Amino acid sequence: MVEFEHDGSLVSALIERWRPESHTFHLPCGEMTITLQDVAYQLGLRIDGDHVSGCISGCGILFSNASDSRVHIKWLPLLEDLDACGWLSWSSAVLAWLYRQMCRVTEHGQRNLGRCVSLMLSWAYHHSCTQVPN
Repeated sequence: MVEFEHDGSLVSALIERWRPESHTFHLPCGEMTITLQDVAYQLGLRIDGDHVSGCISGCGILFSNASDSRVHIKWLPLLEDLDACGWLSWSSAVLAWLYRQMCRVTEHGQRNLGRCVSLMLSWAYHHSCTQVPN
């Protein structure tokens, strides 16, 4: 994924329109969500394969927490066998983590989405041209 400057206004607008109960954005053009296919396409991660399992409490599944710098050490064994690691369904893990972070921001007042901002903005930029009302 290409790094780009974050648009704080767009991030705020998307967060305001996020509905945790349905994991969708309620936009003027209708409801939209970030899908498994979006994650796989934008990040080049696998959809199929073995699932990444475990409880995603604390810092999470190899994804940074709100500090944007730490992960819990308990997830490092997933990287022990790099060949097997490549066959895991990382897209589903990323999507679950994104949904969790979005819900935390809207329900608990957390202000930092960590690395989820880049994925969310990339999705928004990709879909903004195709969802403009006539």
